[in-house]
Amino acid sequence: MLKSPGWGPAATFWVFAVLCAPAFYITIKLIPETKGNSLEEIEAYWKRKFAAKKNTSKVYSTP
Repeated sequence: MLKSPGWGPAATFWVFAVLCAPAFYITIKLIPETKGNSLEEIEAYWKRKFAAKKNTSKVYSTP
């Protein structure tokens, strides 16, 4: 990937690590912990989350 002698052979792995760090952070923030929850509880969680997004839509009124 990176052929510059100054970077060394580990440069590809460092680039991969840098690109994986944001993906890991986003995964931790967006995917809820489901350990110990039933399928019904998980389904209810997602329904509440998407219902909350629908209710927060902006409504503009004309003066």
